[in-house]
Amino acid sequence: MNIINIEQLVLQDESDTLEFKKSTSKLKEAAQTICAFANCKGGTVLIGVTPDLKIIGQEITDSTQQKIATIRQLFEPNIPLNIEFIAINNTHKIIVIHVIYTQLHPPYLFDGRAYKRVNSTTQRMPATSYQELLDLKRKEHVSNWEDFFTDKTDLYLLDHNLIKQTISIGIEANRIPGAAINESIEDILTNRLNVLKSGKLTNAAIILFGKEDSFVKPQVFIKMARFMGNDKLGNIADNQQIYGNMFYILDRAQKFIAQHVPTRSYFKHDQYERIDKYILPVLAIREAIINALCHQDYSNAYSDPEVALAIYNNRLEIWNSGKLCPGITINDLKKSHASVRRNPNIAMVFYYRNLIEKWGTGTLKIMDLCREHNVPEPEFVEEFHGITIRMPFADPISSQLTYESELTSRQKEILVILGVQKSCSAQQLLSQISDNITARTLQRELKQLSYMGMIASSGGSKNIIWLINK
Repeated sequence: MNIINIEQLVLQDESDTLEFKKSTSKLKEAAQTICAFANCKGGTVLIGVTPDLKIIGQEITDSTQQKIATIRQLFEPNIPLNIEFIAINNTHKIIVIHVIYTQLHPPYLFDGRAYKRVNSTTQRMPATSYQELLDLKRKEHVSNWEDFFTDKTDLYLLDHNLIKQTISIGIEANRIPGAAINESIEDILTNRLNVLKSGKLTNAAIILFGKEDSFVKPQVFIKMARFMGNDKLGNIADNQQIYGNMFYILDRAQKFIAQHVPTRSYFKHDQYERIDKYILPVLAIREAIINALCHQDYSNAYSDPEVALAIYNNRLEIWNSGKLCPGITINDLKKSHASVRRNPNIAMVFYYRNLIEKWGTGTLKIMDLCREHNVPEPEFVEEFHGITIRMPFADPISSQLTYESELTSRQKEILVILGVQKSCSAQQLLSQISDNITARTLQRELKQLSYMGMIASSGGSKNIIWLINK
């Protein structure tokens, strides 16, 4: 979310799913509304917006964050929240609190009391309404988050082309009967994919097929970064946060991999053409991303990202919030093991789309692909309330590796000049580059080449010399 999104929300004014507060001095009232949203159909609270709809924000200090953490402890049970701090200027930020409706635990209490939302107001929940929610919870016992109903019934919230594409791929792969191609969207979702029940869309339907511009669960989120070093303390060459349905996220993750996982070039003795080979097997990386999407615990949607993809100089890591299911250990992942599916309907759709094979073979496939690629064996680690798949590079990223995303002609020219001259100052490079560019543009190109590990600098701040990285 950014300031433009904030402005668009403010234009909508307060409603049954939207509330504004001037500052955290109104945090208690905001918490009551959060409780009401959780008991109804979710919503968003913006802190830093005045009653006359002016966006003013506030300073975010350690004390501010401590107050938020303290107030969260007064919810019973714990309410899934997604909290963002959106800068509006150099000193002030808007606090955006997304309240995620899951049907998992209602009714919720704040400070021992239940609240409900009526139009744009928050009210104490009457004892009769509270009891009705308790009774409903007992009657509608559902075992899995993906099966929980949303408050949506409009099928046009879903991407129909993506649904039809899923059926076509499944038929071609002999995983869905051919007759399904002539079925209606409603029949497909109900009878084939099991994500529409009693005319209501389930969470699985939304996160699998939700349109980009429609309601999409905040849980469907991936954070991707390229760190220039072996830890998170180095420079960040690229940092992306992507929301969307699962197949959109998978597509964006694959593009990020193509951009930031470099290739190694070599020649075979009987061939003249150069062969480019990724330093990690891309199919293994894709398998790991799919594994994370299918197995993560979507019911735990807090402020941390649900899937995180990080590329360092010496490894690639993929983390997701799904702990190992009962009966499965880390050691089991490296051998044939029983399949325990946290999200069976989601996994089945990925199976229909020919993205996964047999159950319980994903981690073995990752290991086999790495072995065939002659790279170190991947590691599986249970940490940070989730699972990390760590894929080491055979050699750290260096200037001998070429990025799949092609260099610009200017960057290639800089490399040629440095290759001939051995080393150059920025001023010397400016005098030799064929097109007329500013010193700032050159610095931007040098910085990008440095991030990619192709060039290095030496000398003091006023006498920097650039050279090919060896």
